[in-house]
Amino acid sequence: MVDKSKIGEVIVIAQHRSKTAPAPMSLSGPAGKRVVVSAAKRVMKTHSEVIKALAKR
Repeated sequence: MVDKSKIGEVIVIAQHRSKTAPAPMSLSGPAGKRVVVSAAKRVMKTHSEVIKALAKR
């Protein structure tokens, strides 16, 4: 069971995170290809039901 007195503390901690800028990275070469392909696979796996539904339209 969740202790309701601690829920407010978690929300306050999450709101005070600092913003970090994305790190620059090059997507050229074999290392960049691995990053792009793995990202595409992750998107396809996550949204596979939607992709299949759109394909059947």
